[in-house]
Amino acid sequence: MRFKNQPMVSQPPQITERFLTWCLPTELKEPVVGDLAEEYSQKLQSQDYLTALAWYQRQAVRTAVRYLWQNKRGLLMFILGLLTFLATLLMAIMFSGEVGIFINVPSILVVYPPAIFLTIGICSAQTCKTALRLLFDNELIMDITELKAAKHVYTILGNSSLWLGFMGLVIGGVAIAIDVNEIIEHQMLGPAIGISILTFMYGLIPKVICYIGEQKIQHLIIQKEA
Repeated sequence: MRFKNQPMVSQPPQITERFLTWCLPTELKEPVVGDLAEEYSQKLQSQDYLTALAWYQRQAVRTAVRYLWQNKRGLLMFILGLLTFLATLLMAIMFSGEVGIFINVPSILVVYPPAIFLTIGICSAQTCKTALRLLFDNELIMDITELKAAKHVYTILGNSSLWLGFMGLVIGGVAIAIDVNEIIEHQMLGPAIGISILTFMYGLIPKVICYIGEQKIQHLIIQKEA
């Protein structure tokens, strides 16, 4: 019996179902997700929509959490490590002074767009997407050749960012050396040096993150070769 004004929804909410599917081990995805969907459909016949939905959400989230740490431990530790690195970096910036002094748009434009375009141009957009997915999905089925190609994405992106940042540092140093007397006269030597070093820092940050990505994929390659 369907209640008045009850939505005609027989399928479980997609976001919750996808989260549950992502958390479950491969051998349990189909039976667990299928059983919950079937029970949800049956409850819709005897209960109002919101009650059935709340039941499904509760059961799905409870089951997902049960398998989350067991099945996604490596991914969670990777994300935790990355967040810890970014949080530590942000904290160091805040303790060093005003956050605004670490933001320089020209320096960002010197490093990030060229590094990204170079990486896409060398490796293709599809390979870059695959490399990004590999950081957050350990269940992708890929052979060693595909894994090495994905790892190469992070090698190119990290090295390109680092060298572009270093190039910005050198350009800044040359500009300071040419006009050093005028810069000193206007008391701008400190800020000029700071901006030059900041450009290098912008290149160093993605290099560290890309190194982490390289090592994660290298671990998958080792597992494949074992």
